[in-house]
Parts: sequence; structure tokens; C-alpha cells
Amino acid sequence: MVRWLYVRKHPSQKFNIDFGQEVIRLYDEWDAFEVKVSAGNASPSEQKIYDSCVRTSFGAVNKSKIPVSFRLLSSAADITQGKVEQIVRIAADQANVSGDLGQFQAAIEPRLTCAIHWATQYLPEDERAHIRDRFSGEAYEQLDEVSKKGLEILSAQLDENWTWSG
Repeated sequence: MVRWLYVRKHPSQKFNIDFGQEVIRLYDEWDAFEVKVSAGNASPSEQKIYDSCVRTSFGAVNKSKIPVSFRLLSSAADITQGKVEQIVRIAADQANVSGDLGQFQAAIEPRLTCAIHWATQYLPEDERAHIRDRFSGEAYEQLDEVSKKGLEILSAQLDENWTWSG
């Protein structure tokens, strides 16, 4: 990611590295850029930028074989407090992957580890999900109708899609 930030700028231009919510946007931009390059729609200069980002003089830069959204992985890491088995299960469900979740986990590294680290170490405390140990009627009443409907859908699907063991 840092290589991409650096390579796409003019050498005299400054850039900041923000470990806040900006990280999610950067991953979204990178994923869109990678899709563009993979589809053959990149200009020669964009292809050169991509090549500089994914290869060094020592070889290829380690990247995920299956580019699951950083947004999904970091959100799952936040709500599961970094529980790898649960994050992998959620990501596999969203990617329509079945079978050996160990292979899937290996295919989404190193992004998985980066997302867990970001959600548990850099996500500001006031932006983290706080899971209550019991239902709060008072908090529920403060929600808008869309949020209430979302909770109803979640509650209806919880038994078939969630287990503590993953």
C-alpha cells in the first residue's frame, strides 16, 4: 500500500499516511485499480505504476490471492474482537466460498492479518463496535426504522448463520 501511495505521486509531492478510516478508502481505491489493470483497461502509465507496486528487485510483493474487501475484513474483525475463525467464516460466506476454510484463510493473507491489526490496534475506540451482553430496549428505541429492520433481519438469520465455534 505504501509503495502505491509513493509511486502514484510526483516525487516532489507530499503525501500522508493516515491510519484512521482513510485506510479503508485506500484499500477500496487499490482494489478498483487492481480490477482495472486485471481487465486490461489500464493505460501504459497505470500498468507501470501497478508493476512498480507489486514487484521489487527482489521479486513479487506478498499479496492476497483472493482480494476480499478490507472493509469487510476490518468490520468483521471489529465485531468479532479479532477472532480469526469467525472473520474467515464471515468472509467465506460473503465470497460464496465453501469447503476448506483453512485454504481460504491462507488465500486472503496478508490482508486478513492487516485488517485484524488495524481494527484492534488503530480503529479509534469511539468508532469500534461494542457488543452488549444483553438487549437494551432503551438503545433499540433510539434507532431509526431502517436500523430496526436491519436488526430484525439479523436476528431472524442468526441461528442458521452464527455459531461461537465458527
